[in-house]
Amino acid sequence: MDELATPSRPEIIGTAQTSRTGSPAGDAIAPTSGQYLGPTSSHSFLRRAWRRFGQDIDLESRQDASQDDTPVFLAGDRRVPIQNTANVTLPDETRTSELLARYFQFAAPTYRFLHQPTVQRWLKSYRAQERDPTGEQRLSPIRQAIVLMVLATASLYAVDSSHTRIDTSVEESWETWQSGECFHQAAQEKIRDETGRISIESVQARLASVLYLLNTSRLNGAWYMFGTTVQLVHALGLHRSRVKMVSQSDAIVRECRRRCFWSAFTLDVYLSVMLGRPTMIHDDDIDQLHPESVNDDDITAEGITTHTIPRDSIMDASVCHAKLARIVKESCREQYAVQRPREQQQIATARRLNGEINQWRDRLPVFLSGAIHPASLIPIFRRQHTVLRLARAHAIMLLNRPLILHRNQTQPGKLGSIWRSVVLGNTVERDDAAILQLLALSVIYVYLIQPNNDQSDSHRKSEQGKLYDLAETVQRHLAQATQSNAPSLRYSIILEELQQETRRVLAAEEEPIGDNITATSDTGEGEGPMPWTDLDWETLGGDFSRDVDLFTHLDSFFSGPEAV
Repeated sequence: MDELATPSRPEIIGTAQTSRTGSPAGDAIAPTSGQYLGPTSSHSFLRRAWRRFGQDIDLESRQDASQDDTPVFLAGDRRVPIQNTANVTLPDETRTSELLARYFQFAAPTYRFLHQPTVQRWLKSYRAQERDPTGEQRLSPIRQAIVLMVLATASLYAVDSSHTRIDTSVEESWETWQSGECFHQAAQEKIRDETGRISIESVQARLASVLYLLNTSRLNGAWYMFGTTVQLVHALGLHRSRVKMVSQSDAIVRECRRRCFWSAFTLDVYLSVMLGRPTMIHDDDIDQLHPESVNDDDITAEGITTHTIPRDSIMDASVCHAKLARIVKESCREQYAVQRPREQQQIATARRLNGEINQWRDRLPVFLSGAIHPASLIPIFRRQHTVLRLARAHAIMLLNRPLILHRNQTQPGKLGSIWRSVVLGNTVERDDAAILQLLALSVIYVYLIQPNNDQSDSHRKSEQGKLYDLAETVQRHLAQATQSNAPSLRYSIILEELQQETRRVLAAEEEPIGDNITATSDTGEGEGPMPWTDLDWETLGGDFSRDVDLFTHLDSFFSGPEAV
């Protein structure tokens, strides 16, 4: 997924539920998969994290959250002020042009379900209608909603003239966020009041809304709205390539149908990963083709313009993202199934899907493959390259991390797969993506805790020390971003407790830990340093849980204590 753009002012509502684990009661977390996560459990770091949520989240916010005044579909989401939408109008032409360009050049790198020239025409009609409400140019409310959602989404990002993201002051961020939220709420009123037969615009407006909600930490609202969106997708037959309809002869409509479906497919996979819930779109029902590799300016109602010299297409990244999402979907189905696969089966699946990810990478267009330095790319291609690189890192970690929980590390190629997963902390640190930081660091810490990690040679021991040093560096980087970002604050708390659990397990051998590590008990007291190469890696971590649901517990915390 793309990194979140979360303003700091709106209130955070914490609830006592997660998507996959029960609510904590007292000093324990509810039993999950037959295991009671009490004070002596090796999952006690999760309990400590719950305690810290209670301490670190403002008491008044928590008390407000206990009131039953939140709509059921928004319970647990970031609470935002109700905006006055009675007199919402479009900004001046300079501002709207700037926001429109920002949306298509930065804010929507791979979820490209809109046709830019069409949206530009709608914006022109919308402005003409505002100037002369009785005039001939009338834009339907659902199309007005799409225009407003484009403006709202673009308002979440501050970029310079080259569409490179820049930092802004808290006051500037708050002002632009308020403007965007006002557009969003005005759009939702138009969507709720939509009448008549459903159309492709019905899907586009809701897809834009889902992505906006995700980018403003309203995961539950996004998930429920996405459920309605998928129903519309199926009702319109967007999942089928051969639907009898007159408008199929319109190239713009045909391509938008394909774009909408594959955007929904990709989004479905990542929502499933974040919330630990089944996907809503089933592969057996799909025969829709991928969008054509063409740019928006080359698509007209009459057909698609071809060029003698092939051009790089903005749509290539969207198709590549959808293909990678399909691998992620299979990975989750195979590696995290309710009926847990045997170890050998998991290893075979990991080897096969790692191969598919490698093939996916090898087939990337040159401008998205990394063969060209990102600084040499136009802004949208540079943005797409970053998104796909992060998506690949995410896929590899999801696929390989269950292998860490197996005791037997002697299987050929298995340790290599794990290392490929955990060393991606290097990538994560540079890109400042909180989601991948959490995943990479949790993988690293759990990996370091496991026994029998083949630490017989001093070189590998040194590598383990470097890995921990890297983890600490990335974790400090993440902690620096928590002052005005509540989701990152939550991630930081989880990681601190997992780091403390790592130290606790290592300290159980009554051996101090070296270099940058200080052995810490549950009370946080240090016990002194020793070199990493002196550690007994064969016996460390013997009491740390190998519950196969360990990572799903962590994922549920990532989704947020407020996520149902």
